[in-house]
Amino acid sequence: MKLILCSALSMFVALSSLFARTPDHYSMGPVHRFEPAAGDEQNYISFSNGYVIDTRYGEPAVPAELRATPPADGPAYHIIQFRGPVRRIWLEQLERLGIRTIGYLPNYATVAKLSSKERQVLSGLEFVNWIGLFHPAYKIQAGLLDHSGTADIAILVTPGEKPEPVVELITNAGGRVAVVSTSPFGTVIQGTVTSWTISALARLPEVFWVQEWTEPATANNNCQWVLQSGWRATAPPDTSLAARPAWRNGVRGQGVILSTTDTGLNLGHDMFRDPAMSITPPGVWPEHRKVVAYKRYGTADVTEGQYHGSHVNGTVAGDDSVTGGTSFYDGMSIKGRLYFVDLTNGTSFVLGTDLWSLWDTVYFGRGLPDSLRPIRQHSGSWGWSNSSGTYLLQDASTDAFAWAYKDFLNIMAAGNEYSTRRIRNPGIAKNVLTVGATQNGTAANAIASFSSRGPTQDGRLKPTVMAPGEDVYSATRTGTNTYQSMDGTSMATPAASGTIGLLRCYLQEGYYPTGEPVPENRLSYISAALLRSMAIASCDPNIGSYTPPDNNIGWGRIDADSVLYFAGDTRKLLLKDDTAGLATGEYKEEQFVVNSSIPLRVALVWTDTAAAPNANPTLVNNLDLELVSPTGVSYHGNKYSGGQSVPNPTGWDSVNVEECCRVNAPDSGLWTIRVYARNVATAARQPFAWTITGDVSTPQTVIHDAGVRMILAPVGVLDSGTTVTPQALVVNVGPQAESVAVRFEIIPGYADTQALVINAGGMETLSFNPWQALAIGTFVVRCSTMLAGDINPGNDLQVDSFEVVPVTGVSEGRSVPARLTLGAIQPNPFSGATMVRYGLPRAARVQIQIFSVTGELVRTLESGEKPAGYHTAIWDGTDDHNRSLGYGVFYLRLSSGTVSLAEKLIRTR
Repeated sequence: MKLILCSALSMFVALSSLFARTPDHYSMGPVHRFEPAAGDEQNYISFSNGYVIDTRYGEPAVPAELRATPPADGPAYHIIQFRGPVRRIWLEQLERLGIRTIGYLPNYATVAKLSSKERQVLSGLEFVNWIGLFHPAYKIQAGLLDHSGTADIAILVTPGEKPEPVVELITNAGGRVAVVSTSPFGTVIQGTVTSWTISALARLPEVFWVQEWTEPATANNNCQWVLQSGWRATAPPDTSLAARPAWRNGVRGQGVILSTTDTGLNLGHDMFRDPAMSITPPGVWPEHRKVVAYKRYGTADVTEGQYHGSHVNGTVAGDDSVTGGTSFYDGMSIKGRLYFVDLTNGTSFVLGTDLWSLWDTVYFGRGLPDSLRPIRQHSGSWGWSNSSGTYLLQDASTDAFAWAYKDFLNIMAAGNEYSTRRIRNPGIAKNVLTVGATQNGTAANAIASFSSRGPTQDGRLKPTVMAPGEDVYSATRTGTNTYQSMDGTSMATPAASGTIGLLRCYLQEGYYPTGEPVPENRLSYISAALLRSMAIASCDPNIGSYTPPDNNIGWGRIDADSVLYFAGDTRKLLLKDDTAGLATGEYKEEQFVVNSSIPLRVALVWTDTAAAPNANPTLVNNLDLELVSPTGVSYHGNKYSGGQSVPNPTGWDSVNVEECCRVNAPDSGLWTIRVYARNVATAARQPFAWTITGDVSTPQTVIHDAGVRMILAPVGVLDSGTTVTPQALVVNVGPQAESVAVRFEIIPGYADTQALVINAGGMETLSFNPWQALAIGTFVVRCSTMLAGDINPGNDLQVDSFEVVPVTGVSEGRSVPARLTLGAIQPNPFSGATMVRYGLPRAARVQIQIFSVTGELVRTLESGEKPAGYHTAIWDGTDDHNRSLGYGVFYLRLSSGTVSLAEKLIRTR
């Protein structure tokens, strides 16, 4: 396994519909419910090293030295398998029991440290299917025990445990610890050990995973028109804007900053230098016309030891027109700017296996003004060679960062190993857009022979997309106007990133949905999932004899003109960037109109949370895509034959985080797109995005849809004798104002009905007649809307409960969390007000603060002592001076003592 350069030579909210953006760009609409069924997979727990547990019959046979012994007393790590798709309420129940889960194992399983009493309690819960010890055998990468002599390894420390016992065992056994690094992903130890030590390390409860580590080692003019307008048999002139439609329509990467990480950058080259500003690396230069930062990672230096980094950066965004150059080798995002991080010290890379800190260095863009950061897109033309397609720590840490920062798009090279299951890490990560290589120019309809092929070990489709990677001309590491041709997925990757930079520019400049730049339509928050879906939907399939989806070419070769709609185009574009997401058993649907038989392409993408590095398969949150034609024909995501979707298939994809449908000759009329949450194993809902291209439009229909978003009061715990004013948030999802009757019930004995008028897309807090808590016990609360012609009864009713306790205190054990908790913030996104629920394990001082996206404190919701139990706070979008803060992304921080919890808020119009 080697880290090799992929070269053959070496939250702001905006508004959308087709022609007038509406507030639903960030929400697919109301949530519906279904009952996801578990299949035979619910009987198995599988690991990447080949071990499989059939929970009907117990644990597999493992060597004695790799089997955990149940402790006579004290806790031990166990695997807990749920009975089918994971429900949020199950995770919440484990949390109330004080059980902290670690990661997700397929299928429907997690790891937790359990005492014998806790294991006994869990065994009696209806939703728990099986509990077994987390044996050392499950913690070791396949083949690692075959080493003789010494082995270089990387160890993931079990979350919540300390690294010292691991370090002590390595050193006492004569090994060497090279690095101990800690990030939000976890603590990783790299070192050298004798091979017999590996089993002993796996037996430590402080060790979660052990894998091999090897020292890192180093490994356009035609490209422009291929990626902007597709393959053609005759090359257009180098000056032809007709063959470069994005540039012709004013989309040239302006306002976009694209990051690369590589071997160095020749800042004196005409592609990069600024005649008005002389710079010396490292540094940060916000006003520079091309390079806003040159940073060193770790112990890297600023030399370019190989002809690589300058070539890569030139392909992304090089532009020599400002410096008097006359070459036609400009980068794809010709007017974009670069944020560069050097990864080498002249001879080797300086990377560890936990890549969180690298992505942190890129994303946060420290030193730049807030107006230029975060840096939301990165491409890397490097990776660790992998002969089995196995998901490792490099991939898990990359996915973990993507889950935490869902607007960070990571684009990585597939590799140059040319054979199957040879995708490089971290290109194996689920949330990485992995790029393979085609030939260039008029030969771009053929794959480059060196391009690495998929699939991954768990059968996921890789590479994701293709781009030209042969005979790509770009800047050299020396000289001011010299260029050279290079081959490799190293060249395809920056070409893809620069082209996706054009897609980003299109959205940021407000071209969607009208096809012309409209300032009011500019999107400031663009999820990585949305850009990945656009890139996939753009792909042309004509590469050799391959038929997408295919593990040689992924979804095909990027073609920006196939997805970007400009005024007058026949092919239209519909986008959705649903930031609210779905939980297990929920689905959303939307209708659109197909107006002619132009091929219909649909791409659904989501950013999944990290899998455990020993998991196989690695999918944690499983969404499913369905299209339904006007005649009732159903199409499922990724169920293809002959290059298009199969009508009425029986199965669903359960491995990939990208699902597509293609219908080459679609029926005209009203279509439905549905997104199902088959299994969402995280406490947070799973956001998603989709792209639809074809001769499509939004339906022009009037809908009536009002519902109850949330019960605001009474909730939580009340002291007996308290008088409370019942309140609920009522929403109008429809396009016109509605007069709505709303009924509120506290069972038993209380009912009240009130009426109100809500504007289109609005949300109001509605109060009811007061109620006094006279009796002790638990009460059920129901609130429902009554609107004639309501098309969505699924959101008409909300049910909650609260508890009335004696004034002497809180009911012990039933209403006190085990730790400081920040519950679901609902609604989120919101337009009027949103409610924060939080819990305290004991009486303590609490602060709830709201920060802007730039980190400025704008509102303090709570600051003072609170009793143990569950509490609520409401924010109406105003600052401490009662001034409205407008619309966009905010961050909420809950603090008590030394513990802080945070959540992102999105306020819409």
